[in-house]
Amino acid sequence: MVEIARHWWARSLLAAWLILSAHGAEVRVTLDANRIATGEAANFTIQVSGGRAEQPVIAAVPNLIVDFQGKNQMISIVNGVTTQIVSFSYTVGSQVAGEYTIPPVVVKVDGQELQTKPQQLVVFDDGSGKTTPDAPTEDPNRFGTMSVELAIPERTEIYLGEIAPVRIQAFLPMDAQIQLRSIIQPENGAFTLHNVSDQPQQSVEVKDGKQYRTLTWFGGISATKAGTQSVNLSVKAMVALPDRSKPVLRPRLGDPNDPFRHAFGRGAQVRYTENDVTLRSADMPLTVRALPEEGKPANFSGAVGEFAFDALEIPAQWKTGEPQRVALRIKGSGNFATMKAPELSPADLWKWYPGQDQFTPGDIASFSGSKVFQYNAIARRNGEYDVAFALSYFDPKQAKYLTIASDGKRVSISGDAMQEEKAPTTEVAAPASMEETPGLMPLRKRNDRAAFFAGFAGRVNPFLLGGIALFFSALAPAAAWWRRRLQDPLLRERQQRKKDIAQALAEAQQHVRAESAALYWESARRALQIQLAAQWRVKAHAISLHDVAKNCGADSPVTAFFREADRWSYASTAQEADWSRWQSLHQQALQSIDS
Repeated sequence: MVEIARHWWARSLLAAWLILSAHGAEVRVTLDANRIATGEAANFTIQVSGGRAEQPVIAAVPNLIVDFQGKNQMISIVNGVTTQIVSFSYTVGSQVAGEYTIPPVVVKVDGQELQTKPQQLVVFDDGSGKTTPDAPTEDPNRFGTMSVELAIPERTEIYLGEIAPVRIQAFLPMDAQIQLRSIIQPENGAFTLHNVSDQPQQSVEVKDGKQYRTLTWFGGISATKAGTQSVNLSVKAMVALPDRSKPVLRPRLGDPNDPFRHAFGRGAQVRYTENDVTLRSADMPLTVRALPEEGKPANFSGAVGEFAFDALEIPAQWKTGEPQRVALRIKGSGNFATMKAPELSPADLWKWYPGQDQFTPGDIASFSGSKVFQYNAIARRNGEYDVAFALSYFDPKQAKYLTIASDGKRVSISGDAMQEEKAPTTEVAAPASMEETPGLMPLRKRNDRAAFFAGFAGRVNPFLLGGIALFFSALAPAAAWWRRRLQDPLLRERQQRKKDIAQALAEAQQHVRAESAALYWESARRALQIQLAAQWRVKAHAISLHDVAKNCGADSPVTAFFREADRWSYASTAQEADWSRWQSLHQQALQSIDS
């Protein structure tokens, strides 16, 4: 049995050796022309059959241009025998006349190295070839330029809290291949960018006498501090430009069937050089003004723009203590992203709880549109009243505060008036007169102080008095140290900061329970801003995503939270709340700051 097995394996090995011997790997080279003019291209092909081949490397020869054109594969079946054929195509030539030798090429086929024969090529000068390549020009804008401007060009100033619409443009060379590798972002922390359009509009424009492919985005900017500031934006991109410093071969004359002939008679191939660049916009100076204190309404909550009431929904019948949903829609243009819900008036008649809101953009930058607010209100007392919504906002065009009211509605409220919540008070009862307490005899009064001290001294141990005096004398320095510690401004600042952070976190949890996403992001972000402000010694409200990414790193949990907060707060369409993920992001950011 063993002899049969050995005989079978021997026959198998012999058959495999005969197949390999008959159909071994083979490499052939072809050069379709041995004599060409300067600047012309000859086709050089390396063909491998009978195995899997790796792309070969052709050794460099001075002044000889070798351009790889591509790889082709095919299967040949002859008399039932299947053969795989792989071809590597090149163009070869030179801009300098002379005799050239294409050296032997080593090709790896299934791990085996096979070598081709050298090929001879004569290049003669017919006077039509260009012997020197174009000299590269150092154009500072050769990779493109970028610009940013207000959508209303005549404006030269904006107000704190205002989101001003802007137009962002990138001017790119017509013959370039472009790949954007980042989002557009501010170069400094003076401004925050909002609602930038996802896909830019493309056009062709002439700028400074040169034709460009133009990409245009729309968005909005808001300032983080007052004063004269410069808007600078940037975007990272890969810009591939034709490399004019290297010669390009042309098809041979009189060969209309040349597969490498360009439709316009240029070279067989255009070389591109990839460049990782950062396009930066020129400075756009802008004056940022703080909102005036004069004339600011008591119910102003930060709305900046032009607004009007569009619709409202108020139930006509109410019962004290029972919540009902009210709704309204506001249209216009401005900072809808940070606008808070207007309250019902008269304000003392209602108790209300934060609800939900939804913004519908009216333009590509989400600067104009309408916003619907819905929240629950509770009537405090009964009766019939004329109620309405009131909104106070700052109009940057008129540079003043305006207050508008919605159409009024008559409501009827039944039930008992709600008890006002009052802070509990503790009354200290006057001690009962001992003369009026039945069953007790009044104590004997003594006005003789000397007798009192004499009796006290007789009842107290003098050693105990000495110990008490020694204790208080030792306690005095500690008390003085503690008093100075309580008056330490740094300590008081830390205590206030802890209090503010705790309040922001408590408000965030309250908004989670109320499912108010907009207010949640505001409170949760404020808790992080307060902690970061203490470390960076800046104003908490001025800390933006740009500052966090710069100081904490692009992959930091803090940056991830700020990025998600901006994405959700300034999204142009409504999004579904994901409370579990949001709270997890916030917890990771808090832990990152603490560590």
